[in-house]
Amino acid sequence: SLPPVPEPANVAIDRRDLGRAWLAESPIEGFWRATAWSVGGHVRHEGFRAFLAAGRAHLSLQVLEAAPDGQAPLFQSGARSYRIEEGVLVTSSLVGFDNYGDRKLHLEPVGFVERRGVQFAGGRLRILKGPSDWLEFERVE
Repeated sequence: SLPPVPEPANVAIDRRDLGRAWLAESPIEGFWRATAWSVGGHVRHEGFRAFLAAGRAHLSLQVLEAAPDGQAPLFQSGARSYRIEEGVLVTSSLVGFDNYGDRKLHLEPVGFVERRGVQFAGGRLRILKGPSDWLEFERVE
């Protein structure tokens, strides 16, 4: 008869180097700079700066807008987890804040879910809040 075989030892394997590489690539993955902003159909190309950094499952958006009345600029910033479902960007807030409206700091509730349309045209990414409200980005890298 054969001798007994010892059970293999459990050895922890460091998987930090894998990151989230197992996730499918995302079409919005990359670093983007806003080139146009439409509010109510009024399209602007100046008076604001906005950047979007997107990985495979998380994104970060920063927007700085010159205030038309010469006061302190308006801003919005946040980090979100996301997925794309049939052309719709579904995000969930991890942290977010802005000073729109009364120029006071407003915190976004953690877990706050938003849905936005996503369009690609001519190498640009457009994220739509509605048909006439959107931000358009060009890929930086």
